[in-house]
Amino acid sequence: MGTDAMPMVAEDIPLGATLTAEQARQIFSQGEEAVVFALLELAKKLAEQKAASAAGSHETPSTPSGMKPPYTKLSPSPNI
Repeated sequence: MGTDAMPMVAEDIPLGATLTAEQARQIFSQGEEAVVFALLELAKKLAEQKAASAAGSHETPSTPSGMKPPYTKLSPSPNI
């Protein structure tokens, strides 16, 4: 096996929101490369989800405030 080979995380370990502490320990026990691979895969999934949700929102920085749903707007901070 060459040094440029991709480390493999056990296929029965789902990388995502359902990852348990025990599954994380199983990845950790496989070594540094497996942990780095798992973190990069999670980051990739998160970026894909953010891109998909941003694409569906149809909002740009120039979208007028009245055209944005109230639940997406930041609440003003109270002046004390």
